[in-house]
Amino acid sequence: MPILGSKADQSAIRRILLATGLGAIFGFQSWWLAEYGFAVSIPWCGPAWILLSHVSLGFSVGATAGSTCWWKRGFVLGLVFSIPSAFGALALGLRWAPYGVAAITGGLVVGLLIALIADALFPRTRTSTDQHSPVSGRPLGTGNAKSEKCRASTTR
Repeated sequence: MPILGSKADQSAIRRILLATGLGAIFGFQSWWLAEYGFAVSIPWCGPAWILLSHVSLGFSVGATAGSTCWWKRGFVLGLVFSIPSAFGALALGLRWAPYGVAAITGGLVVGLLIALIADALFPRTRTSTDQHSPVSGRPLGTGNAKSEKCRASTTR
C-alpha cells in the first residue's frame, strides 16, 4: 500500500532527482573535456571519480535547497567537490596550474549551474504551520477581511 506524501515532499524529491541527473550530465561533460579537450590519459578510476564527484555535487545541491541562496550554495559546494579532483590531477603527475585550476573552475561552474537550474525549476515554497482556521466561529463582518502575512524568519 503506497504512502501518500505531501506536495512539498514530491517537489523536494523532484529537485534532488533533477540536480543529481544534472550532476551526471555535467560529470560526463567534464570527463569528455578532460579526455579529449586536454588530451590527458586518465586511468580507469579517473572517469569514475569525475562522474561520482559530480553526481554527489548534484545530490548535495538538491538536498540543501532552501538553506541559503542558490549562488552561495552552488559556489561553496562546487568548491568543496572540486578540490579533490584538483589534487587527483596533481597525483597523476600533471602540472598544477592548468589542470588543477581547470578542475576547480569546472567544479565551481557546475555547482552554480546545478543550483541555478534546480532552484529555478523547483523553487522552495514556504508554508505556514499555523493551524487556526480563518472561519473560526466569528460572525461575518467583524474585521476578518485583513489577511495575515507569515514572515520567513518567524518561529511559531
